[in-house]
Amino acid sequence: MKNYLISKGITENKISVTGIPISNRFLKTYNKKEILDTYNLSEDKFTVLFFGGGEFGLGKTKTAEIFESFVQESLKEKIQIIAIAGKNPKMKASFKEIVSKYSVNTTTTNTTDTTDTTDITNNVKILEFTNQVPELMSISDLVVTKPGGLTTSESLASHLPMLIINPIPGQEEENAEFLEDKGIAIWLRKNEKYKNNYELEAIHVTKDVYNEFKNYSNIDKMQAIDINFWLMKDILLKADRMTMASSIEGRVPFIDKEVFKVASHLPFDYKVTKENTKVALRAAAKEVIPTEAYKKKKLGFPVPVREWIKEGDFKEEVEKTLNSDVANKYFNTKIINKMFEEHVNGKKDNYRKIWTIYTFIKWYQVFFEGE
Repeated sequence: MKNYLISKGITENKISVTGIPISNRFLKTYNKKEILDTYNLSEDKFTVLFFGGGEFGLGKTKTAEIFESFVQESLKEKIQIIAIAGKNPKMKASFKEIVSKYSVNTTTTNTTDTTDTTDITNNVKILEFTNQVPELMSISDLVVTKPGGLTTSESLASHLPMLIINPIPGQEEENAEFLEDKGIAIWLRKNEKYKNNYELEAIHVTKDVYNEFKNYSNIDKMQAIDINFWLMKDILLKADRMTMASSIEGRVPFIDKEVFKVASHLPFDYKVTKENTKVALRAAAKEVIPTEAYKKKKLGFPVPVREWIKEGDFKEEVEKTLNSDVANKYFNTKIINKMFEEHVNGKKDNYRKIWTIYTFIKWYQVFFEGE
């Protein structure tokens, strides 16, 4: 980042590399025995700090599977687990359900033919939201988490190795790659059968969410898919990238917790009918905005590139770029020009193909040719 800013003309003495600000509590030295005693944990066991509480965090099913694997290991090895569910009651319930499966005393026979009895509840502590993270990190030997900027910085300050789970595409994946490359973390990637199955059907990707909402209506199921996939992994992700890249703080008021809480309990006919969408929202808007606005058909926020590339100066810019040296190096310009001509003349809608090629060429010119 520093080198990038310098390349944009910012003088080096105006740049300070500080990292993400964290509490100085992560730099303190703690009495580990006292903290372990507070949570009734053993000094002789390997301690795993497991973060799994984010509303849109690791994914409830995936997190539960990994958590259960640690619980199983704690029956065989000297492992104890501190699981933080945060403000996510569903995650807390899932953790408790898993622990209850193994909570019956498990009897094992050691090499001297004596029996040991292990109660899993002694090995697993489930916490809600806590402000004791610095203290908990001080007694831990491993943290299992998503590679968000703040948790990563706190783990590094606490000298904790990390097991990274299911990072969100973009910045979190970049964090995961960097940490793994530096030997600080292990990135637990998706199951190989999914990773290598390029013909994966949509139902395989979404089945966990569908299973969680199997007793709900079809509308609820569709909304659950939108929230867990389209919102989180598409439009919100893109909006975050673009605003942060431009040093803009973007806010999305419709996903404010209180607004969402109200919206999630609305009856169906307040949401959608055969005649209309966003029924309650339109009724509320009717009082404050013009009629033509609140009655308007639902419309997203696409940039009208389809029309821009057909006329004027931008048409000339695109056509010039599609015939540049970079275009000739990587593409069959004869085919590209045919696509472009078909689109301009209204014979075919080729704007996505044209736009994809155009943006690749501009990216190459900026980052490899310094234009």
